[in-house]
Amino acid sequence: MEENSEPLIQYNSGNSDYVLTQSDFKKVEEYCENECMGIKFLINANFLREIVNAIQSTGEKPPFTNEIFNSEELKEILAENDMLDSMVQKFGTDDVSLVSKIVIKSTYNFLHKI
Repeated sequence: MEENSEPLIQYNSGNSDYVLTQSDFKKVEEYCENECMGIKFLINANFLREIVNAIQSTGEKPPFTNEIFNSEELKEILAENDMLDSMVQKFGTDDVSLVSKIVIKSTYNFLHKI
């Protein structure tokens, strides 16, 4: 992924906005190199990166908002890429909307120290 600070994801949950950029994903790589994060964060952040890559492969342009993460289209994309099975193994559900919400919030909160 190219590095920049333009919004890649703009997700709203209740009264909170979660904005993630390509630069945030660079931070994920840096944290991994320093081995200073827990396994749960790694699972969530890497799965979110896989979701973003799947969305980008369709030609969809960022920022990716709630609508794409809650869409039937995304579920179909993940099913085509065999990512639904992976999601069930990692998160115990094939509810893409719920898992997206969890991994977005988790990644954002870790990166922004909330």
